[in-house]
Order: sequence, then structure tokens, then C-alpha cells
Amino acid sequence: MKMDKANNCRSQKFLATAILCFLFTFTIVNNSRADWKALFYDDFESGDLSKWTITIEPDSPTPAGWEIMGESENNVLRGRGHSWAELTNKYWRNYNLTFRLKIITGQIHVCVKLSDQGRYLIRFANNSVTIEKESPWGTFTFLRSSSPTLNLNEWYGIEIRIISESIEVYLNNDKILTAEDPEYLVSGGIGFETLGGGKRMDI
Repeated sequence: MKMDKANNCRSQKFLATAILCFLFTFTIVNNSRADWKALFYDDFESGDLSKWTITIEPDSPTPAGWEIMGESENNVLRGRGHSWAELTNKYWRNYNLTFRLKIITGQIHVCVKLSDQGRYLIRFANNSVTIEKESPWGTFTFLRSSSPTLNLNEWYGIEIRIISESIEVYLNNDKILTAEDPEYLVSGGIGFETLGGGKRMDI
């Protein structure tokens, strides 16, 4: 899905970003109010990553990549270096993404409506959530930000609702952020980006 020039643009933007670690679980459903339906679920307990496309940026520090590992009583997906985990060949127009998130250090980039046309980047960090649009690749537009209580080493329930031009972010069932984009990306998938350190997630 990603092109070489897109990789170069993203590398220039993110290589200096702080190291992070994270863990989370998620489910995707369509958000048509008349017909809620689960679209995808993965908790990594099978140990199988065949549904995901793993990409390591050419300028990434080593070690780099993604692997499933044990964390307490769960399996988690660990990402290291400047690398991506993208759900393979899954694209939707309107959908909800729900997951539990624990940031160990740094920040995590959750990408929605991810495609060759670009993405929406939702950045979770200590007491900070930001929504940006990157379209075309390498061109960033700030949309909205918020400063909720989001402590390191604590679990939070996260929900992201994508409906046409609107993106809503919920933290423990409370809406903390809404952004609207009149020239919105129509459809795309999901992905997660790590930026040069150790990361863990439980999806």
C-alpha cells in the first residue's frame, strides 16, 4: 500500500520522535446506527500475524519489526524501531475502533482511513491527544488537540468513531475530542506506527 516516496516523507517527519511502549486490545465495527456489525477482531492469542502487513522503514534503527510476545496472561504485539503494522487489505468508509491502551513511555500513532491517498493520524501521548491529516503523503494538516488526563502505565478504554467528515475520540466513555474535515478521506484501513524504540500492543 505504501510507496517509497511516502516512506521517505514519513521518515523525515517522525524519526526524532520519542521512544514509546504500549499495549492495547481492539475491535472494529461499522457505525451505521441501523445495523451495527463487527468488522474485525484480533487479540493475538492465536500467535498469528498473517492478517497484518509489517513494514520496517529503511532508515530504522535496529532491532526493528513486530512480534507477538507474552505479557502477564495475554499475548501482545511488540513493535520496535521505525516500523508499521497495518491490517492487510481491509478498507472501510465509516467505522468505530475500540481498544484498551496503556502507554509505557512516549507516544503511539493510531492511523485511520489509511490508504494510498493518506491517513488520519491520532497521536496518544502523556496527557495529550492530537488529530492530524496527512494527505497527500508528506503534507500534514493539524485538525484538533486535547489535554485529557492520560497517565503513563495506566490502562484506558479508547474509542474512535469515524463518520464521513467527523472523527470523535472517547476516553473511558467520555468524549474528549472531535475534529471535522470538509475535504475528508473517504475510506481506508487502520495501522500503527512505532518510531524508534520498544513498543507493545495487545489487539
